[in-house]
Amino acid sequence: MKLHYDADNGRILGAQLMSTYDILQAINAVSVAIEAEWTVDQLAQADFFFQPEFSRPWNFLNVLAQEAQGQPYGADTMLF
Repeated sequence: MKLHYDADNGRILGAQLMSTYDILQAINAVSVAIEAEWTVDQLAQADFFFQPEFSRPWNFLNVLAQEAQGQPYGADTMLF
């Protein structure tokens, strides 16, 4: 996974995602973030739906943006 953003203002410019799973909704979310001129700060804190029994509270897009910010991201290190 790669997140492309403007280093001066943090604005998201693009992303590269590759997976054996269906990640269409994730790339749609990135497209919306680009259209809305979001920054990595906004993506890092965006609220994505999750089910506690099946997924983690931090979506991998949150974790990717937090990594871009240089923030710690807890137990989700397995995503990288």
